[in-house]
Amino acid sequence: MIANVQPPSPGRGPRVLGRALRLVWEASPRWTVGNALVLLAEGAVPLLVLWCVKLLVDEVAMGIAAGALGTNRVLLLVGAILALALLEAVLASLAAFAREALGLLVADHVQDELHEKAVAVDLAYYADPAYHDTLHRAQLEAPYQPAAVLNGLARLGRGAVLLGGTAVLVGSFHWSVALVLLAAGAPGALARLGYARVLRRWQLAQTGRERRVQYLHWLLSSERHAEEVRLFDLGSVLAWRSRRLRKGLREERLALSRRRALVDVATQAVVALLVFGCFGWMAVGAVEGAITVGSLVMYFQAFQRGRGAAAEMIASLGGLYERSLVLSQFYDFVALPTPAPRPAAALARQGGELAVEGVTFHYPRRPESALRDVTLTLRRGEVTAIVGASGSGKSTLVRLLCGLYTPARGRVLLDGIDICEVDPVDLRRKLAVVPQEFGRYDFPARDNIWFGDVALPEDSLAIAQAARDAGIAGVVEGLPEGYETPLGRLFEGGRELSAGQWQKVAVARCLLRARGIVILDEPTSNLDPRSEAVVLDRLLRDRAGRTVVLVSHRLSAARRADRVHVLDDGRVAESGSHAALLARGGAYARLFEQQARPYA
Repeated sequence: MIANVQPPSPGRGPRVLGRALRLVWEASPRWTVGNALVLLAEGAVPLLVLWCVKLLVDEVAMGIAAGALGTNRVLLLVGAILALALLEAVLASLAAFAREALGLLVADHVQDELHEKAVAVDLAYYADPAYHDTLHRAQLEAPYQPAAVLNGLARLGRGAVLLGGTAVLVGSFHWSVALVLLAAGAPGALARLGYARVLRRWQLAQTGRERRVQYLHWLLSSERHAEEVRLFDLGSVLAWRSRRLRKGLREERLALSRRRALVDVATQAVVALLVFGCFGWMAVGAVEGAITVGSLVMYFQAFQRGRGAAAEMIASLGGLYERSLVLSQFYDFVALPTPAPRPAAALARQGGELAVEGVTFHYPRRPESALRDVTLTLRRGEVTAIVGASGSGKSTLVRLLCGLYTPARGRVLLDGIDICEVDPVDLRRKLAVVPQEFGRYDFPARDNIWFGDVALPEDSLAIAQAARDAGIAGVVEGLPEGYETPLGRLFEGGRELSAGQWQKVAVARCLLRARGIVILDEPTSNLDPRSEAVVLDRLLRDRAGRTVVLVSHRLSAARRADRVHVLDDGRVAESGSHAALLARGGAYARLFEQQARPYA
């Protein structure tokens, strides 16, 4: 059985930041190195500008004092400052381009990891609310946070180079001045990191409320609920609930921001007193002749640059800590365990007999079992029906047969091999399935059928044949662009189908796959009786050599089966042929009588 998803911890920033750096490196080592080189140059050039300005001011001051200004040297220094200013602008543009390029590569890399994990995790995770919280955070923020981390690192690195250089410059006046400059940013950094931790803890606690806001937005704006929202006049009620949740989130967030603003003002006041106190000391030194006017100008500009660098580093540190905490959600998600099959004997080419031995299954965070000690055999060449009332465990059993769920106890065997020991891809190549919640893809009609077997060419003639066998070819061929017509209303030119027509498209997908094990979970639930009979005839006519599992609450379909298993409250209540079960007068007979009574 899968493990429950654990609530995330907000206190793992430094470790996650290191993983974020590795993530950036994995996305593109070449662009990472290029960004680092540009970063170093960006931090060094302003220091050269400061030095040239000092030389220029001293040259002008000495020339005025001597009554003979060295024009050539002044022009040379002005030219050097101009060249450095242009270089600084070029480096800024180059750095912005390099960061954007690397950020896009990292975002794509993260999306790939998200998609890979989302497809690989056990399907039962979707029944765990904590999983949806983790997935929500990962999807909402993770694709964009690595780029933000990259920008934060760039600002931090540039600020560190600049702050270190300015500290060396002002340290030439007195070592204590450099120490003051370096230490001035500490209060702000500590305050920002503390705020980031509090903010992240609050954000994690509000994930459930944010998902409710998102869900209410979906109810108000999606086509799926548009009809009932209007018929029952739900718009004002749902909008009010959304507004109330959003107001609560907004007010709590603003309260945190007010606290941060007050702390920022206090820390900036301390920094200003320290920095300008040191500068006043230098000004006195210039009056007394301890330093030149050019040195005073250089120190002043160095202090200004240093303050800016310190502020940038504080903002970057806080931002990086916040981003690292956000990325922890991404790493929580990608760290979810996935089935790890062990090497096993090769499966039969078509796949044959399925056996369920003492299987018990329960969903995450639910103490009750959906299935309890289920044992049954599904034989090759036979049609086996699985019936029962809603909630009896039929669809859960289907997902276990397909390897989408992992039993808590017991095992599912295919030709004597435990399917937990088989590569899931290899297992599912043996299956052709019409799931109860079948997909409605807003792609062309051809794709909707071709998805049943993507190993075939996209223009395979088998696609049209599957449509004919499912009884949907006439509808598809009558669309404006035939098989190339987009289905659904999501994209321009799309055409919506009825529920029954969509189900026939799902049946066509299954028929295209034509595997040795065919599993049909309520394959005709949206069809009228006549269409149901036609579709079942097509699905069941090529049963020789195949294992066919028919799950249905309609016992008229079960009459076509060789053997029927009746599920009741997660257990196998009885098994046998249709006639034998009717003669027994048990649960199956009662269900059959209940369904037949309205037609008597």
